[in-house]
Amino acid sequence: MAQDFQFVDSTSVDKTTRKLIRSHVMKGKNAGRVLPRRSKLRSDRYQERVLGDERALTQRQPPRTTRIPRNLGSVFLTISLPELSQQSLDIADRYFGYVAEKMYPTRLGLPINEAKAIYLKVMFFDPETSQCSVSLMQAFNEFFLTHGRDSPTALHYLGKTFGIVQQRLESPKALEDSTIGMIISLITQEYIRQQTQTAKLHLEGLKRIVNLRGGLKQFESNPGVLYKICKTEITYCLESGQPQIFYRNSMPQIHKALEANGFELDRQKVISTLLHKNIDSSLEDLLVDVCAMARLFNENKGKQIFDLVSFQEMNITMFSRLLRFHHLNAPKRESNIEAAYHIGMTLFMMIISLQHDNRRILDFPLVTSTLRNVLAEGLGDDEGELTLWLSLLGAIWCIDDPDPSFFHTRIRTMTGRLGLRTWEETENRVRRFPWINFLHGEMGQQVWGDASWSPGGSWSPAVFE
Repeated sequence: MAQDFQFVDSTSVDKTTRKLIRSHVMKGKNAGRVLPRRSKLRSDRYQERVLGDERALTQRQPPRTTRIPRNLGSVFLTISLPELSQQSLDIADRYFGYVAEKMYPTRLGLPINEAKAIYLKVMFFDPETSQCSVSLMQAFNEFFLTHGRDSPTALHYLGKTFGIVQQRLESPKALEDSTIGMIISLITQEYIRQQTQTAKLHLEGLKRIVNLRGGLKQFESNPGVLYKICKTEITYCLESGQPQIFYRNSMPQIHKALEANGFELDRQKVISTLLHKNIDSSLEDLLVDVCAMARLFNENKGKQIFDLVSFQEMNITMFSRLLRFHHLNAPKRESNIEAAYHIGMTLFMMIISLQHDNRRILDFPLVTSTLRNVLAEGLGDDEGELTLWLSLLGAIWCIDDPDPSFFHTRIRTMTGRLGLRTWEETENRVRRFPWINFLHGEMGQQVWGDASWSPGGSWSPAVFE
């Protein structure tokens, strides 16, 4: 069958005819098709990419309602927090399950769930704060659980924090509570790295922000941030020996809180047993309160004496009064007895609040050297019990010291001089000073036992002198 081909001669048509021809040719394939603008195409591609990223993020990071880790538990469900990935939840779970519980001595009856709630509100205030806090928590986890300060993972997470804080300081949120929480996290991380000079620079910035806000009183409505500010500065003062700026004395509130729970600091019982009544009046007043607090714990073992707020107030108040009486870089006091009580109470409070399972972020060498100097200078032949108490606290504080002989020698000498043959007899003597039996007793007995044996492995005759 022959095929005939017909051709359209478009060489001599006008412009309008040519347009109609082209339109007719294209209609078969593209009838009804709408061609969108190029700008609309770009918008659609961007939206598709964003939605795709969000779907991928959701697949990688399940919502927090899928699985709440055990250590966060019901506390996590009672407060409003930003959305967290499962990985962040697991990091927080490890932190609260191992690290945070050691930062609040539960043997003192403290409500750990209350601590978790306050912590979570401060550390997960908004998405930026959450990101910074997760980095801090992971660094802490590495420090306490694995490779300490040299952990590559810890250093990675520490490095992430600085950029986050820098961005916040350059934003309109620079003076907000959440920013202060982030700066405190950064200071803590610098302490982990033993970068105390860098921590000092960050602390100076923190002080300026607090002053721009109008001082500590402006933070009364947010106790979590308030206590973190105070504790961060106290840590720096103990490490550097510098005087305190943010002084806080809440003894009246502490007394009221105790009375509301059916307890009291019985100062009269303590005053009747004081060995020294001719020391500086402000130091004596502080000694009475610290001894009364220790007696309260000893007489109510297993009971919840303080809620978390009162316990924090008590710690901050005692440290503030100690630092106001004498900061560690100040000229030495004339009375070595006063110096002994001051450094002894300082160490007593530090063992309660800054040493966890014999591990601490900072070594506080100035505190240790001050204690050694007081003991080396001597307290006199009549101060055997005071010397024994200081030596026991020093040995507990330096329990992992590779050379504990400085404190062990004095423990051995004093127990022999006082005729103390057993740990029970020894502990009965030091209870006249700040001493919590169930908190200090176990480690105290350990160092007493170590000190009672001579380096050659035999029982030391000094015990029986």
